[in-house]
Amino acid sequence: MKPRTEGETPSDGGGATGGASWFSESFAAALRASGWTLTALRRELVERGNPVSLSTLSYWRSGKRVPEGADSRLVVRDIEEILGLDPDELQRSVPPSRRLGPRGPARADRLLARDGVPEIFAELGLDDLMNGLYVEWLHRWVDIGPDGAPTAFGNRGLYRAGRPGIERLAEMYVALSQDSDPFATIETIGCSLGRVIRRPEAKVSVAELLLPRPLHLGEEVMLEWTMRPQHAVPAQRFECYTEQRNQEILASVRFHPDRLPAWVERYTDSEGGSELYPAQVDGFTVVHHRQRNFGPGTLGVRWGY
Repeated sequence: MKPRTEGETPSDGGGATGGASWFSESFAAALRASGWTLTALRRELVERGNPVSLSTLSYWRSGKRVPEGADSRLVVRDIEEILGLDPDELQRSVPPSRRLGPRGPARADRLLARDGVPEIFAELGLDDLMNGLYVEWLHRWVDIGPDGAPTAFGNRGLYRAGRPGIERLAEMYVALSQDSDPFATIETIGCSLGRVIRRPEAKVSVAELLLPRPLHLGEEVMLEWTMRPQHAVPAQRFECYTEQRNQEILASVRFHPDRLPAWVERYTDSEGGSELYPAQVDGFTVVHHRQRNFGPGTLGVRWGY
């Protein structure tokens, strides 16, 4: 997996000024207090699916560069968790982004290329998750329990066969911890559970979903599944990855009424660029993020208490 590098331009003169200095000082102080080295921090970020380069982390610490774009800010959120900081403790010191225009490859592509995933698909005899299916529209959701941990993940979509004879597809899950098993219990409609391959060391699980019969070319089917994980850890982010251009894609997070977040943000990350903007709960327990004609790329919701 190729590490992500940042393309930010240093401030005039190459030194740290203003917001860059504030962030670098906060980041450096948090590293010293926690005892983490940059090398160990980068290794943990890679395991979480955020392969930022060691040089980028060094630039952030020195103030030569700052995190820019939605993807970099996701890295900052993970750094806060790893270093044991309060949510938003580093994020609030990141200066406003100066990045314009498109950015690098979508995060979905990096997830499919992470350690162990190509081998899983080879074992299943699949080239990719969809196996020739096209998604007309898709809704993915997560339920968050009173302890902040996911209690269920769901998928409901309208799929169209791009070739005759399709009999299966796959679902991939990247866990926040090695103990989380999303396929411990799975309920399906329109398909059934086949093989499940787990790579705990990479925090990746892939499930094979079997159709009741081969599809005809162009045939459309409604498929739905709900997964209830075991030993889930508290989460502050839910993402939906798509390898294709979708007519409509929707990600939603349903919070427990006894544990509503203090803040919520929605974001997208694709080859066309990155967007980040706030959302509000305002008494509702569900936050959704919808995009039309979107993909390939990632859209998601993140939050803090």
